[in-house]
Amino acid sequence: MIKKLHHMGIAVDNLDEGIKLYESILGTKPLFTKDIPEKEARVALFKLGEDVEIELLSATGPGCDIKEFIEKHGQGIHHIALEVDNIQGEIKRMPSLGIKMVDQEPRRGVAGQVAFMDSATTKDVMIELVQPSH
Repeated sequence: MIKKLHHMGIAVDNLDEGIKLYESILGTKPLFTKDIPEKEARVALFKLGEDVEIELLSATGPGCDIKEFIEKHGQGIHHIALEVDNIQGEIKRMPSLGIKMVDQEPRRGVAGQVAFMDSATTKDVMIELVQPSH
């Protein structure tokens, strides 16, 4: 079952500049920044209230999908993440709704177990399913 909006991912071309901007907008510092070498990416996570997070994403290498996203679409909203209580069940349920999954099995993400839907089947919106590890 989809429980709630978990976070929004925002692609930025410079993470340090993005952090400064969102610190001033949100009036808070990120919970953490993290390098993800296998994805050639770096992220910063801001917490809003009790439930919602904003994840800034930036490329650190040429093979990063964030770099490709920014080249095609510019900086901005990259994905929305929906929290689920059973990610494997949701991955299996989506095809019956006409939704193609990029990930056929959950994988480890910043927030826990994640799987992405194919944006070609979600009206060009990248949607991530998240089953938090906490």
